[in-house]
Amino acid sequence: MARSSPYAEYAPEKCHFSYRYFMEYSGGVFQDFWCHIADIVWWSIAPTGLKKISANGEVSDGIGDTPKWIDVDFKFKKLDLHWTSVPPDVPGAAGKGIGAYFEGTKGTLVCDYSSREIRIDGKVMDDIPEIPKTIVRSPGHQQNFIDAVKSRSQPESYLEYARNMTMPMHLALISFKLKEELKWNAKKELFKNHSEANQMLFRPYREKWNLIGA
Repeated sequence: MARSSPYAEYAPEKCHFSYRYFMEYSGGVFQDFWCHIADIVWWSIAPTGLKKISANGEVSDGIGDTPKWIDVDFKFKKLDLHWTSVPPDVPGAAGKGIGAYFEGTKGTLVCDYSSREIRIDGKVMDDIPEIPKTIVRSPGHQQNFIDAVKSRSQPESYLEYARNMTMPMHLALISFKLKEELKWNAKKELFKNHSEANQMLFRPYREKWNLIGA
């Protein structure tokens, strides 16, 4: 999905930190946190075959137009994924910060940035005391990127992975704008029978920055 923000007069509210509350530049808190939370899901089970997106929410207060809060239901092949702006009412989520809740046929997993809690048949299982030393430690994003440039190898966070992981978030924002459930063709990467939604997948480049003749 190509993005090119339209020309706008300078406004302090659209710079620095607060730029993220305007749809032409970002997707608000939802877009901020998606990568930090959804990464856990894509890293562990790599969802594929997205079929439907249904977003519900409220526009933020003030002059911004990004979601103040947003709930999204995604239908993938063999997976239902739900995003919520508030902690869900599920076992083990109370008191947790941002994170993910997995529910399977034989157990559940709650994980956030400070704990990992495994529940099987209603019982809380002890986590492993430490990560096995056989697993390679990351030197950090910045050093890993430098190392990848030198070795001509893929960094830990590479574009193909990031694209697959962030695309559903962008599609959810389109559903939020249109206030509609949208059906998605994962192979063609187009919405089904919805020309208005498909037009929102691409925004014309301003001429000065149109380096690809799009």
